[in-house]
Amino acid sequence: MVLQVEDCVDCLKVLFPEYDFLFLFDHSCGHDKGQTDGLNAKNMNVDYGRKQPKMHPTKIEAKEGYLGPHRHSSVLKVGEEQQMVWPVYSDEEFDPNKHGPYWMTPGMREARRHTNRGWEGEAKGLLQVLWERGWVDPARPKSDYKKHGSKDDTNAVIPETNLQEIMLNCLDFEEEKTLLQKMVENMCDRPGQFILDRTPKCHCEMAGEGIEYAWGCAKNYYRALPN
Repeated sequence: MVLQVEDCVDCLKVLFPEYDFLFLFDHSCGHDKGQTDGLNAKNMNVDYGRKQPKMHPTKIEAKEGYLGPHRHSSVLKVGEEQQMVWPVYSDEEFDPNKHGPYWMTPGMREARRHTNRGWEGEAKGLLQVLWERGWVDPARPKSDYKKHGSKDDTNAVIPETNLQEIMLNCLDFEEEKTLLQKMVENMCDRPGQFILDRTPKCHCEMAGEGIEYAWGCAKNYYRALPN
């Protein structure tokens, strides 16, 4: 699909360079495939490292939709960039009082740096990313926070401990571009020359508008031709 869209964009650039184009796709698995380093809360672990993707940095665009209710010295400010992967520090740069997972003591940060469970160069994980956004309460035990949340006495999930759900509802994760959308954006010679959008989910009557109808008409026409 990526190659097909790329060929289409190349042709339109040559034939109609003065026009802007909107590509409309439905929500199939191929159309919705994410970027290799795209923001995807479902692929993140609670803690750092292990088997999880290293995602690209993101920007805190506003307080609403990005930042939580808790305030401490590590909470990012609007306009700042958030790194989703731990940097690798030189010995001169490293400060155990500032660098490393928030729940580790300075001694633990120093001790684990160069072990096989070291955190430098690893994906941060849900807990650290949400800590930096103010969604993790400093007064609450780390063990309360789980990927799908802790449960209360009635076996109901406690929303403020559900790390994946909180991350999914952050605007940058909600609005992350798919692989196709990012590729089309990168092929533009000017802003907005090519836009790729998707029809709403669960509305098949809208998904057929455009390519599906055109494809059906083309097949009917071809089949009506003499052999």
